[in-house]
Amino acid sequence: MSKILMVLLLATIGCANLPSRKVASQQPAEVTFYHADSCKINGCTETLFSLTTPEDQQVFADNLKSLIEKSKIAKSELKKSKNMDDLIKFHLGNSSLAEGSKFALDLLEKHGAQSATQINEVFWSIKNNFRPPLETDVQLFHAPLFFLKLVAYNSVTPIWSTADKLKDPQASTFWQPQNIQTADTHKGFDRENANHLSGQECQYDKAKAGYGVHPGFHIRCGEKKFKLKLGAEVHSSAFNSRIYWALGYNVPLIDFIERPIIGYNRRLLTEFNSRRIENFRLKLGSETLYKINNEHYYSPFEYISEVILKDGTLLTSDEFKIKLFKNAQLEKPELVSENFNENFENEIASIRMLPSSYIEKTKDDEIGPWRYDQLKHAERRELRGLQLLAAWVGNFDMRMDNTRLIRQAKTNELKHLFSDVGSGLGSSNFLMTKGSTRIDKMNWTVTRTIPATENSTDERVEINGLMSIENNKAFRSMTFEDGQWMVTKICQFSDDQLKSSLIAAGLTGAEARLAYEKLLFRRNQMVTDFRLETELKSCFREANAKLNYNEKNDGPFQAITISGETVQARSSDHLFIKKGKLFPRQP
Repeated sequence: MSKILMVLLLATIGCANLPSRKVASQQPAEVTFYHADSCKINGCTETLFSLTTPEDQQVFADNLKSLIEKSKIAKSELKKSKNMDDLIKFHLGNSSLAEGSKFALDLLEKHGAQSATQINEVFWSIKNNFRPPLETDVQLFHAPLFFLKLVAYNSVTPIWSTADKLKDPQASTFWQPQNIQTADTHKGFDRENANHLSGQECQYDKAKAGYGVHPGFHIRCGEKKFKLKLGAEVHSSAFNSRIYWALGYNVPLIDFIERPIIGYNRRLLTEFNSRRIENFRLKLGSETLYKINNEHYYSPFEYISEVILKDGTLLTSDEFKIKLFKNAQLEKPELVSENFNENFENEIASIRMLPSSYIEKTKDDEIGPWRYDQLKHAERRELRGLQLLAAWVGNFDMRMDNTRLIRQAKTNELKHLFSDVGSGLGSSNFLMTKGSTRIDKMNWTVTRTIPATENSTDERVEINGLMSIENNKAFRSMTFEDGQWMVTKICQFSDDQLKSSLIAAGLTGAEARLAYEKLLFRRNQMVTDFRLETELKSCFREANAKLNYNEKNDGPFQAITISGETVQARSSDHLFIKKGKLFPRQP
């Protein structure tokens, strides 16, 4: 990503101000969908269908049935690939066409003409499967504007209105109003019991095949299935998911697992780098001037803590690697099948990975991604105001590839899921230095008030703590009152709820203590910047940017959950805080 930004930066010299965009509002009276009669393996024509009369609905239903059958037949011709250029090509056999068409048919039969809005959501979600996860082809002359949109902070002008600025939007498929103050943010997700899977052996299921840069794979733990995720987001994803959930957003259930143990399976090693490859191009017309294949290789052995043999012997990752391969010096030894020592493999019981996050899988069906700038999404307060929440927790990765439109298994209804809210608790104000779970890099504030000047007659509130990796048009549409609404939501979290979330995320005591202080400091500043000092006076907390904390002297970082249970952060004997900064303790 840094290489891409540098290329765009060089093309940015001399660029001027950013234009604003508005999202048109219209109530759909019809639906757009693929016309089955026009479909070929590599393309379908889009057609507008009316749902006004029963006859119109029957025509559309027949079209969907035909499309389902054609997609099923074409599925046998679909070739597997992890290259983005292949994946974004339209193919009639893509499973989203059949599944999405089935869902649209169910909606039509259940709701008739009233299903138009939801069917349009389904169609656009299907189409989004055939577009790259980010803007990947940029024309040279468009590069300056493209780059400036990425690096420009959004801002809003204070508006003094007599309207109910703090009023909740209507419940939607994106968000539901919640009683935040009663949410158990330690267990989260209205569970009676959390997933206690640390130290419990699970089994390898399949490779992770998405576009994400962090390694991981799918596992089975008894009757449940999870996606195990490694890397920098193992803490921030568990924290963010609890905060988003408590605020009413649809997010997956994510737990931090300190001791993940997986029964040995060679595929865990050989499929470790099965993620999709993104291709980025700087172009002049049809000519590619510069191309980057954004492919990351991660050695699985760097994410192994220890290996347990059947006789109880424990091996370090390096010891395991030497014994496992005939030639451990190869650059990627796990990718050469004849390099494995099969006799030694028979002695292996399980592998303990580094601390991970477990994302619980559901029986819901994914149709495809949804975008913030499609249909009427940018007109929704719950999406516009989400920018301020993302800034507060440091979630710089709110883009299309981290969303999914799903068909709920229990209700057979549509839901917009924020499928990956993992980035956060780190540097989020500049793309070149972005990172997650880097508590020391978290800024103390994420908003600021810019006074009016001779060149700008309006005072502005700038969201200077968030630079998203995608130009999020819903965020750019945020109003001052949207921001006020979100601040009132964030202020409903109690001290213990915030602490409980950080503890559940697996941070050590010193990390959790500093993150907690910074979250309070950020929230205080947001209350001031959004002129809510009177309404939210009780939200202010003493927050010290020169905080000192030593677990040995000051005691462990603890919280009392909603159920009255005292929970405690992991030990931080190796860290301490001095004047608001983390330092390693000398041995």
